[in-house]
Amino acid sequence: MNIRKHCAGKNKRSGFSLIELIVSVGIFSIVATFAIGTLLTLTNAQRKAAALQSAFDNVRFAIESMSKDMRTGTNYACVPANDYPCTHFSYTNTSGQLVEYQISGNQIQKNIESAGFQDVTDRSIYIQQLDFYLKNAALGDQLQPTVTIVVHGVAGRSRAGVESQIQLQSTVTPRKLQP
Repeated sequence: MNIRKHCAGKNKRSGFSLIELIVSVGIFSIVATFAIGTLLTLTNAQRKAAALQSAFDNVRFAIESMSKDMRTGTNYACVPANDYPCTHFSYTNTSGQLVEYQISGNQIQKNIESAGFQDVTDRSIYIQQLDFYLKNAALGDQLQPTVTIVVHGVAGRSRAGVESQIQLQSTVTPRKLQP
């Protein structure tokens, strides 16, 4: 078969026209712009979710560490006495040291033996309320004391559009009965 004869009937012009290339590049650019926009939105949402999770974990850790230490403590007291709910709570830990918790400057603070109050929660968390409810704390009544800790706050207050409410509660009873 003769090659010239075979190709003679076909159009010698092959490939894409300039208009076809411009249209295809334009469509590709629009799709790529939407894809990048979606990727950036998802990355930003993931970053915000991670920051909020970190804030929640920080408050949960603070409440859990308070609870663990209180479980082994004695001589629970609200300051001022018999004022419920109280925002200042004290007890004696297993080492015989006076431990105090309070809210100050929108942070949960802890003091051990008058060493000075130190923040327990991160500055990115705005604690609005810290309440302690103490029941059965009278010495000699042979009742198990119970402390309920209630925390309300806001995480992500410094970031616009990321603010989230935190509301946690924990109830603690000591391991041994107070005398």
